Amino acid sequence: MVNVLKAVGFTITPEVYSAYAVTKAGAILLGVFPCLVLLTLLLPLLLIILAVLTYFKEIRKANEKLRAKRDQIEGELPRFVVTIKQTIKSNRDVARRRE
Repeated sequence: MVNVLKAVGFTITPEVYSAYAVTKAGAILLGVFPCLVLLTLLLPLLLIILAVLTYFKEIRKANEKLRAKRDQIEGELPRFVVTIKQTIKSNRDVARRRE
């Protein structure tokens, strides 16, 4: 998880990241108590389901950002390979510095 958070650019620890997801889900769960007094049993059940879904969405957010970053890098690879191939054809010194 530390590597995933670093790769995505988050500067928080995995513990803080998990706590954020739990806190967000807990905030949604707090909506259950007023519903117990005012409404039927169906709405609190829906809020509990919403809280669980929010928790899992927040936990996967870093992985989704990392996947998007990897897809962007992989999309650039073919053009990079073509550039290196053309450089090798014109000049064998691929590692030379350009100024």
